[in-house]
Amino acid sequence: MKTKTQRCPILRLLLPLIAGYAASEHLLPGVFRTGLAAGTAFAGAAAFLAIRRPEPRMAWTCCFSASVFCLALAYYNHRKGYLDPWGHLPPREAELVFKVERLFASPIEDRISGIGRIIESPPLVSELEDKRLHFSFPIDPETQPPARTARLRARGVLEPVDPESPQDSFYQYLLRSGVQFRFARGPPPEEVRPARAFFRFCRERRETFAGMLRGGALEDKPYVRVYVAMLLGKRQVLEPEQRSAFMETGTLHLFAISGLHIGVIAFALHTVLTILRVPPVPTAVFGLSILLLYVEITGGAPSAVRALIMVAFFWCASVLKRPGNPVSALACSAVCVLLLFPYQLWSAGFQLSYTVVASILLLGIPLADCWKERARPFAGLPRDELRWIHRTADSMLQFFLLTLAVSLTATLASSPLSIHYFNVFAPGAVLLNVVLVSLASLVISAGMLALLFGHMGLIPLTVLFNHAAWVVIVLMESAVAIWRFLPAHFWHAEYRTAAFSGATVVALLASLLLYSERGGRPEWINAVMPFLVFALLLLTGVRLTFPE
Repeated sequence: MKTKTQRCPILRLLLPLIAGYAASEHLLPGVFRTGLAAGTAFAGAAAFLAIRRPEPRMAWTCCFSASVFCLALAYYNHRKGYLDPWGHLPPREAELVFKVERLFASPIEDRISGIGRIIESPPLVSELEDKRLHFSFPIDPETQPPARTARLRARGVLEPVDPESPQDSFYQYLLRSGVQFRFARGPPPEEVRPARAFFRFCRERRETFAGMLRGGALEDKPYVRVYVAMLLGKRQVLEPEQRSAFMETGTLHLFAISGLHIGVIAFALHTVLTILRVPPVPTAVFGLSILLLYVEITGGAPSAVRALIMVAFFWCASVLKRPGNPVSALACSAVCVLLLFPYQLWSAGFQLSYTVVASILLLGIPLADCWKERARPFAGLPRDELRWIHRTADSMLQFFLLTLAVSLTATLASSPLSIHYFNVFAPGAVLLNVVLVSLASLVISAGMLALLFGHMGLIPLTVLFNHAAWVVIVLMESAVAIWRFLPAHFWHAEYRTAAFSGATVVALLASLLLYSERGGRPEWINAVMPFLVFALLLLTGVRLTFPE
């Protein structure tokens, strides 16, 4: 197996940035000034070495990495801005004005919850301003919920988030998101400033889209709810049994607006605009604008924003006619996300997204290329004897091998984090995802066409594509139902010690990076190494329990 080395200089920035954030969170809190001074000193040394020695050498690399590490330490400490005394104070009643930054999907229509930023606070606690909080209040079900950027005035109980809560609890998620306070148990809030026009428009379009996707449905069938959940990220409309089925089979990711959705839409837009011979720059501008609108209409989930930034880097590299290097584009997007949203480093979505995509780029695609080179059942036939059935069978085999390699490496990379965050190990997802991801791509494509024709007023075509998508969803649910009856497809899992979680992820990423580099060892050993590493850590550090 021949592997192609992909240079990625941006890792010199990404790796010390992550290390600085981790040190600030766990080892060196409260070192803003020290980190800033040390980072500036190392940056000066790196600049001096760059002038004296234009070529990057070990000394320059060490000074640059140390500078990034120290500056990341200071930057994260500044963005974190926790108020230590408040962590030990009891809950108190307060009246605050906060700006809505994100709304959580809620199955209860007369209640809103989300994350906001405090704009105004009482004079005695003015240090609360600009801090993030989690809010939860009742609203009038007859009125529209507020959109992002709206400012609300509310009276309720303000209490700090308990840092001693279990690691898999919602409170730990809030802390990892930079939220130190919870604000709830009060009357409906008052909107003191409406959201910006763009966000109000997106809120209205979201409800319009949901109505279009239900077009032609006489009843609220389960497959209709799956359709809406998949296209708009409304997982709260799923029934508990549906959610449990997709969770156990490792396919719940299909309902998060993420790389699959953004990738399918971006590919479709790029293909259509290329056929229409639109120049590259207008293609990128128009395509990214449509993707941005879709991301915001579906709620602006962090996973969707990350996928949008990834696509933007890939698209911009193509427009600038730079050599294709998806690993560098992925690393650049990670740096951009971490600079804009430092807290996402601790979110399960960020870790899963970048770990999975990195594994696909570093191992999955090369592995698929190797399999496709060796799986040529009709290679011995003369060209004039090849018929359409041979070409069709060969194309289907090539596509199956590609999706199998991608699913295998994605499951390999996501399993350690799934065990850590969800106590789930689903080896059966390897084969099931080969089928469901392909079918989900058809559903997303049909949904986009249904929405397009709905906005054009061609309602019969909207209904037609809705029904086509529903048929595919019924097939998906049937496959999931059959798969649940197979033995050993799903295990309850937990690490014996917390250290095994981080060690597994680091070891896997290190083995993937070693595989992508050219070395003296036989290349098949490099390809097998990530699987051996995971198998070893799985056997020694994880307790597996088959559910009854």
